[in-house]
Amino acid sequence: MRITLQLFVVMAMLCTTFSYSQTLNETSGTGSGVNITSGDFNTMYGDSTGSFLTSGSQTVFIGYQAGRSNTTSESVFIGYQAGYSNTTGFDNTFVGWQAGRLTTTGGDNTFFGAESGELNTTGYDNTFVGEESGANNTTGYENTFIGEDAGFSNTTGYKNTFVGNEAGISSGTGFRNTGIGDEALSDVTTGDHNTALGDSAGIDVNAGRWNTFIGAASGVATEHADYNTFVGGMSGWDNNRTNSTTNANRNTYVGFQTGFSNREGEDNVGMGAFSDYNNTVRSRTTFIGAAMDVDNNDVTMIGYSGYNNAQYSISIGQHHDMRGTGAIGLGYESNLNANSNYSVGIGYQVDVNENNAIAIGQQATINSEHGMGLGFQTTVDGTYSVAIGYQATAAVDSTMVLGGTVHPLSVGIGTNTPNKKASLELADTDKGFKINSLTNAQRTALASNLTVTEEGMMVYDNEDNALYTWSGSAWAAVDTDTGDNLGNHTATTTVNLANNDVNNSGNFEINDNKTLTFDGGGFGSNRYQLKEVYTTETENAYGPITSAGGSLRFNSPDLGVHGFTWGPEGLAPTAALSSNGNFQIAGYLNIAGAYQFPTIDGTSTQVLATNGSGTLSWVDNTDDQKVDEFTLSSNTLSLSLEGDAEAAKTVDLSGYLDNTDSQDLTLSGSTLSLTNDATSVDLSSFLDNTDAQTLSFSGTSLTIANGNSVDLSSLQDGTGTDNQDLDLSGNTLSLTNDATSVDLSSFLDNTDAQSISLSTNTLSISGNASTVDLSGYLDNTDAQAISLSTNTLSISGNASTVDLSTYLDNTDAQTLTLSGSNLTIANGNTVDLSGIGGTNTDNQDLTLSGNTLSLTNDATSVDLSGFLDNTDAQTLTLSGNNLTIANGNTVDLSGIGGTNTDNQDLTLSGNTLSLTNDATSVDLSGYLDNTDAQTLTLSGNNLTIANGNTVDLSAYTNTDSQNLTSATLSGTTLTVAIENGASVNVDLSPLLTAQQAQINDLISRVESIESCACGGTLSSGGGLTAGRNQPILYQNIPNPFNGTTSIKYYVPETMDKAAIVFSNTSGQVIDTVHLNKLGEQEIYFNSSSLPVGVYYYTLYIRGHKVDTKKMVIE
Repeated sequence: MRITLQLFVVMAMLCTTFSYSQTLNETSGTGSGVNITSGDFNTMYGDSTGSFLTSGSQTVFIGYQAGRSNTTSESVFIGYQAGYSNTTGFDNTFVGWQAGRLTTTGGDNTFFGAESGELNTTGYDNTFVGEESGANNTTGYENTFIGEDAGFSNTTGYKNTFVGNEAGISSGTGFRNTGIGDEALSDVTTGDHNTALGDSAGIDVNAGRWNTFIGAASGVATEHADYNTFVGGMSGWDNNRTNSTTNANRNTYVGFQTGFSNREGEDNVGMGAFSDYNNTVRSRTTFIGAAMDVDNNDVTMIGYSGYNNAQYSISIGQHHDMRGTGAIGLGYESNLNANSNYSVGIGYQVDVNENNAIAIGQQATINSEHGMGLGFQTTVDGTYSVAIGYQATAAVDSTMVLGGTVHPLSVGIGTNTPNKKASLELADTDKGFKINSLTNAQRTALASNLTVTEEGMMVYDNEDNALYTWSGSAWAAVDTDTGDNLGNHTATTTVNLANNDVNNSGNFEINDNKTLTFDGGGFGSNRYQLKEVYTTETENAYGPITSAGGSLRFNSPDLGVHGFTWGPEGLAPTAALSSNGNFQIAGYLNIAGAYQFPTIDGTSTQVLATNGSGTLSWVDNTDDQKVDEFTLSSNTLSLSLEGDAEAAKTVDLSGYLDNTDSQDLTLSGSTLSLTNDATSVDLSSFLDNTDAQTLSFSGTSLTIANGNSVDLSSLQDGTGTDNQDLDLSGNTLSLTNDATSVDLSSFLDNTDAQSISLSTNTLSISGNASTVDLSGYLDNTDAQAISLSTNTLSISGNASTVDLSTYLDNTDAQTLTLSGSNLTIANGNTVDLSGIGGTNTDNQDLTLSGNTLSLTNDATSVDLSGFLDNTDAQTLTLSGNNLTIANGNTVDLSGIGGTNTDNQDLTLSGNTLSLTNDATSVDLSGYLDNTDAQTLTLSGNNLTIANGNTVDLSAYTNTDSQNLTSATLSGTTLTVAIENGASVNVDLSPLLTAQQAQINDLISRVESIESCACGGTLSSGGGLTAGRNQPILYQNIPNPFNGTTSIKYYVPETMDKAAIVFSNTSGQVIDTVHLNKLGEQEIYFNSSSLPVGVYYYTLYIRGHKVDTKKMVIE
């Protein structure tokens, strides 16, 4: 509502027309537009607005001294001292308290907000919007600052754009920076061409150049570094956290928390949320994908949730794990471990475990150096070996496996359709098959390393010009001679050997599709034939048989009936081939002498199993073994399986025990530590320091603040009352029920009508020619102030401090308990209250109303007016610097009013008067008239007055133990009731009426101040308030108050020795606060130790009073 009203008033002022000698000039206020000569269309409201303007036109100045020095046209200044110093600046718009105050020649500026652009002098084309935005800009130009404190410290920087609360607040001379967001680029000082978008983006860039930060808290620690680009919330979070001036440059991170941990690395490019480093110094890395873990320099990564700690490596794929230096990995969950340096792995779950290896294919595995695997689940265990094909395994060093045992390959050379029955088919028509060529010596040397395993190996002996095969024990030549055809002619008839053998003396050759027939009986039907197949034949159901390989055909016309056997002559055959195609063996089937098969069949579901020593046998196909022992004894674990014929296996687990848990916690002061741990914890922040507990008493209940209450009613005995009356007749004092009276006439001296006066530093008393020179008590050294910061106490003018933390006991959880007459506080001591138990006491109250003295529960009162000598009813009052004593004179104290004075205290010990910080004291015994120095003493029941008589009071024992039973407030009437007595009503309305009048007056004054909004309290940083040279004391808020109130003040920086003095209505000083902080400041005053009432506080500067305000404690 108030803002609306203010805008309405401003608009009304702008719309009101007052015509003067020039055209449509409107001015209002002392000195407003007083020098206008030829200027037109000017509007000025406020004292000293546009005072220097003569010919300028079309200006609007509203506010005290707004545009005071302006001489040009077309400017708008609204606010206290807005545009105050503008002389030739043009087309400026300043709105706000002291906005653009020091601008002189700068033009085309727009400053909106209290102190916005306040120190600008010649800067031009600037736009500042917000309280203190661009406040320190001097010559900077073409800047745009929007937000509270935006661009606050910019001085000469130019072409900057800061939008947001405290955006660019510490900018100084930097230029061409753009910061958008709360505190964005807040610490850019000399940096240039930086761009930050987001809350706290680039907050610490300082002297950095050409950086781009987009996202909340992106690049928050980057200081001095250059050419970085961070896009995403908290991206590049720790970049240059160490404030290096030579590193952390040229990094690019895109994604939330991307590159979060890297501090001094540079030339990195990363994209993906949560992709980060495992180290604070990483450089030349490139990674794309979320949740990447980069753990070395010079790595390239693509995928999701990958890990790479191998320098110079490339890894691509989801969940990949790269650890081999210079290696390349491509595929889902590809794994290249720390031994896989310079290896290549491509495929799903490819696994490379040695260096200089290549694995291509799903789940291909390399376990040896320089190995190569190509194909699904290929495995290479041999060094320098190669496995190609589905599940091919190269288990031996320096071998190549094609297909392996699972899916062996048929290799074709020169053909697209190799024979699947052949391991190797050579189909070239212009090439031959060249086998290994050895000399005799080389072949002999090779034989020394051969065993039966190499049976069938073939080599060519280039000295013998012959092929040799290895029989398993020796080389055998392959005979290639042409041989004889049983004569040097062409055979034309069947050769009949006539029961003779063909021995090895020669060779038996058949060719050209001819047949060699063996007919044992000569019957034609029981014969065997051998035939070289030269052309294609279809007689064989498994055929056809061709001549392509030089096939040899064996014919047995009656094989379907009998079959054939072979074996030693005259003995049972070794093997037999029957007509149904079965291959039968008469004895055991032994394979290469390594293992043999059983001769009998097993039972149903049994399987063949080897014993590992060459014997196969039938066993049950079951595996239902159970663990028959699984125990832990001490640190030893035992495990065995049933039926395994093995002893139980044990595992010693003691190595996994660290036995390190016997640690102790210790507390020293507020520091918590753990044995065998160098780290400690400071617990001082958990101290509540809340020992400010107070005791209060209500009825018979005693209460401690923040604790419990104790009922003391049991301490009242209630027996024996003393309703005795005092009676004064003339100078004789008597007590009812007592025959003895007291003559008081000797106490009248009528000699007290003396007055004290002070002239400069000389103290005198009337009726005595002696004076006292007090100048020696002025030491001018007491302008010291005590301050407390946390637990450290310091005094101004002294570098030493006192640590009070050891006095904190933090023991406020205390409760009071009462047992009998013993009062106990928790964690403390016990006090015996029996001495105040109530017996033999007289809780009667003396009251004095005017000159009438009365005693509670006594209807008789005593008139004391006869004892008045009319000389002592004097009161001291202080008005300004004048000290007045009632019925006496007045002393001017201005001579000691504040210059060269100090806050010293007078103390009186006996008759000796002394001053703090002064070793000299004054003996006042000479001023005693020796009539009033009487004291009362009570010994037992005897009351004695010094230099007088003694009265025996024993007859007055068993007196009154009365208590106040209630105190109630109804309206303005306070009713107080006393035990066994009548209640008393007290009318508080006179006090409240005066208080309310003061309150109403204060409210009226506050509303008046608020309505015109002319009492601003804004300040520039550090307490400097521009344009004010007079101190100000503000009214406390709240007022009235009960507890703590705030008092604001303004003391120019050029002044010193300032203090606020608090006093009551009698002029008694109750507190003095020395003001060590100057400028626009604030102090707090607490009323906890003061009674309800009216008090005053006064601002003194160098001993001179500036202003006094009234405050009310309720």
